[in-house]
Amino acid sequence: MRIIYSTLLMLFSVSRLLAQEAVPVMVNTGTGKVEMVVSGAGHPTVVLESGFSDTYEYWDAVVATLSTKVKTVRYNRAGIGHSPLTDKPRTAVEIATELHTALANAKIAPPYILVGHSAGGMYVRVFAHLFPADVAGMVLVDPAPEAFYSMVAQEDPALWKMMQDDLKNMPLGAGAQMSENAKTVEEVKAAFPLPQVPVVVISGTKVQPPVFTPERRREMTSLQTALVQHIPGAQQVEATGCGHNIPGDCPSIISDTILTMAAKQMGK
Repeated sequence: MRIIYSTLLMLFSVSRLLAQEAVPVMVNTGTGKVEMVVSGAGHPTVVLESGFSDTYEYWDAVVATLSTKVKTVRYNRAGIGHSPLTDKPRTAVEIATELHTALANAKIAPPYILVGHSAGGMYVRVFAHLFPADVAGMVLVDPAPEAFYSMVAQEDPALWKMMQDDLKNMPLGAGAQMSENAKTVEEVKAAFPLPQVPVVVISGTKVQPPVFTPERRREMTSLQTALVQHIPGAQQVEATGCGHNIPGDCPSIISDTILTMAAKQMGK
């Protein structure tokens, strides 16, 4: 009897380790395939949406804390990492729809806590608007408000040109997203109402020229505050001493926010 119990315990432990092991798989999106990594176990599932050109590895420090407590999903959008670029326009609606299909095909059931960094904040907002019943909460990590891009282009044309030129050295998907960014901005503006779920906006505070000069950091935070005021019940917290790259530099504020939100969801 003791041998059987020990064997079952060992198998259970192995299954737990396998559930937490980050093994990339290719998942069908209905229009192509994306590289996806599932770690950990539990509910609700945390879905991580990277910034404009970042791969899923950008979330490694956050996942290292989360995967022992909740299930996390990270992926590379089309044209980023090993996810092939398709001929579909890389708008927020297309990206959100592909993610929704990929999650269903990967048998990852809702509800989801959506976590979006930078431009990823726009994509998860559109996802939440399109699929409100599937969303348990949102964490927007120094999100790029829809007005941010036009603000930079108007205030600093030289910087905007440099940012456009930098796209040549980025994954093809980033360029495809930028070519549709005006459409994405309009889609994000129209992505209201959002589901009545907890929403937390984490704002960076550190000045990081040339993009985040003192003035532009203040403008960015002000735009994020306006977004919070537009979402009933949303909260804004400052990542003190942290710049824009919060997932890599200050992961604990993200993981703590997510775990607090997940605990409240599980307590319902």
